[in-house]
Amino acid sequence: MIKNKQFHAQLTKVSPSVKIEMEWSADIVDKIDFLLKKKGMTHRDLAKAIGCNETQIIRWTKGFPNYTLSSLAKISNALGEPLIFTSLSNNQNAPVHYYNMEPERTLMVCENDENQK
Repeated sequence: MIKNKQFHAQLTKVSPSVKIEMEWSADIVDKIDFLLKKKGMTHRDLAKAIGCNETQIIRWTKGFPNYTLSSLAKISNALGEPLIFTSLSNNQNAPVHYYNMEPERTLMVCENDENQK
């Protein structure tokens, strides 16, 4: 998807934040396509593995879907590799503190987070 000339032409016409969103979405689509080929899986195989229909997978891999973290986690799990990385993904030994905000919510803050007060 990234190599598509029409895609690059469209990127020049949008705001910087929309450009980032489009690039991230294209990166995720490219990663899903790469992992499907690497694993020898079809859209149908992935759909069955995550419990949705094949049409949804096709929509996710053609165009610019609005993925949820839940759907990305399911796809990552089914493909056996992460689709996205967080700031702690590359350094699993980074110190992390958990702050209890409400009984059902917890805030995770990395010890070296400059925004931490």
